[in-house]
Amino acid sequence: MGNRAIDGGALRYGALARLIDQDHDIGAIRARLGLPAGKTALLVACPIDAEEAWLLVRGALALAQGNDNVTLLFKFHYHTRLDDAVAPVAEATVPGRWRIFEAGLNELILACDCVISGATSVPYEALALGRPSLVF
Repeated sequence: MGNRAIDGGALRYGALARLIDQDHDIGAIRARLGLPAGKTALLVACPIDAEEAWLLVRGALALAQGNDNVTLLFKFHYHTRLDDAVAPVAEATVPGRWRIFEAGLNELILACDCVISGATSVPYEALALGRPSLVF
């Protein structure tokens, strides 16, 4: 094989491994992300398939609609950006209790109280960082 390096996982796994055994100031991370103190933060980590992503979005919005203590953090797959379509639906359903993030998945996982996801490796990453996951 010569001088080739083979990466056996997602590019973010190296960063994840460095985070696993560290202590984290979750309050500081949440403040940096602009998340409200004392609210339950649910990370909705959407997969690449748009149809599956919409199922997650609708389910999370229904859950949050019935609970004023919930703030939704949407993280879309970089190949399936649903920002413009989801924003008006989220604002109409849970006004002011949602955010869309582009980067920093590991930081979002640390900041949330639970991860909601589908066909993606994110639930495993959440479990590695000590966060519960709901696979929808």
